[in-house]
Amino acid sequence: MVDEGKEGPQSTFAIYLAEGDKLFIEGYYEKALSYYNQALELESENKTGLVARSKCHLALGDRKTALEDAEASLAEKKNFVKGVYQKAEVLYSMGEFEFALVYYERGHKLRPELAEFRLGIQKAKEAIENSVGGPEVVKLEKKGDLTYFKQQESPVKKKKPAKQVGMIQRQDKVEKKRAPPAAYGSKQTVRNLLGELNSDKEYLEGIFMDKDMMENNHLGLRDLVIDGLEYLDRRTEFWRQQQPIYSRKRDKYLRNIKPPITVPLGPSIRRGGTEGDQSEYVRQNLEEIEEALNEMRLEQGFEQGEALMGFMEKLDDHSLPDKSSLLATLHALLGNLLLSLNREEEALQHFLSDRDLSGRGPNRNRCLENLGRVYFLKEDYSEAIEMWNERLATGDINAEELAWVYHEIGRANFELRRWKDSREFGEKALAAAEEATDKLWQLNALVLIAQSLVKNGEFKLAMENYEKAKQLAESASDEAAKGAIDSVLSQLKEGMGGMVQGITGNEDGDSKQEEEELTVTEQEDTIQPE
Repeated sequence: MVDEGKEGPQSTFAIYLAEGDKLFIEGYYEKALSYYNQALELESENKTGLVARSKCHLALGDRKTALEDAEASLAEKKNFVKGVYQKAEVLYSMGEFEFALVYYERGHKLRPELAEFRLGIQKAKEAIENSVGGPEVVKLEKKGDLTYFKQQESPVKKKKPAKQVGMIQRQDKVEKKRAPPAAYGSKQTVRNLLGELNSDKEYLEGIFMDKDMMENNHLGLRDLVIDGLEYLDRRTEFWRQQQPIYSRKRDKYLRNIKPPITVPLGPSIRRGGTEGDQSEYVRQNLEEIEEALNEMRLEQGFEQGEALMGFMEKLDDHSLPDKSSLLATLHALLGNLLLSLNREEEALQHFLSDRDLSGRGPNRNRCLENLGRVYFLKEDYSEAIEMWNERLATGDINAEELAWVYHEIGRANFELRRWKDSREFGEKALAAAEEATDKLWQLNALVLIAQSLVKNGEFKLAMENYEKAKQLAESASDEAAKGAIDSVLSQLKEGMGGMVQGITGNEDGDSKQEEEELTVTEQEDTIQPE
């Protein structure tokens, strides 16, 4: 702990913020608030500190002050993701569900891979519906004086020609054959997302491909099969949203970084004993920490990781022969836990330790990608680009991962206002996504390309790419993305002269309107390649 006996700040911003975060996690909100206040005395406009203090005020029930801090974090950059989310949370807690929905939607456009915004949109919509009711509760009845409407009716009713009626009746009898849903992503991606249900999907697809069974359609078999495939398709999309590529890649990293277990694990493991017992105990703990990370039991996993770190540091190489490899694994796990807790600076230190311990070994790729992610979140875009370029140089990367890395390099260049480079890497990401047959990353790449073209003033080409992105969104039944793209296209079509000022006049992407008047259809806040 830092010295509280002297007046005024006696330490650094990072230390005060870390102390506040620790106390906040432990539930000591008033003490945490004291440290956040001291941190912000040193850096009064620090966005991360303002968001942290806003969370603390909200936990203490001071919603008004929480809203003030959340708005202050957005003063310089209205697209600051953490600030957008925190403002949405405060508005939701105040019962301002419509305004909260606006900011959840905005955050979803900025960072569609984050589950927090999707859940926020869902709970805000449910709250609105619970408050005012859905359209099904409104029933129109024929009551009151209807004389005016009857007078408007023609006294002579026209008869429709018999042939026309017959044609309509015959058309109504023609049933359109239902088709199974189109594949969304590569077979490998779908298989990973569905897990055990993938065998059911393949079974149903096999039945659908049997022409004899489908033409016979005994007991409505065709409809039953398509119903099943549509259900599995919805589950695929649900799990794709719950596990975006960042999460799926993290899980893959965790599977790769876990060292092989050479000693069979027993029902109970104790510290100490033989050399094999020490390794066995460490590996078992690493598995439990990994499980906590996957299940988002972040605080529990972090506490267990710190305890394990202290235990391992006391062991020598004889007691733990593969100590360096296991420590590197632990640092990677702790880094991911801290990153999920929005503690980027501490996560960075663990990722750097992982890199130092791993050297040029097989875990090098994991280190580079983790460092790229954390540097980007810290808005150190040049360092992020350096890490991802080094990752590309190592090779051993499939098409889907390549699409992700190219896209992230493009996003970083976009933030650095290097529009030409962001477009170039957007096009590379698009090519890789097409090779992987991944519609989601094709859509992301097209949006990045279009944004870069807008910044360069190439509005016609930008509209063409937005149109392609819109077609992909429609084919994927992504109404949120389609609506956002429609909003951008409508503004581009209103007039190129006006759009030049509206899109490129403010490089930071800040709107000139008052924040309370912002809607989810604003130009700069609608779709970002972030």
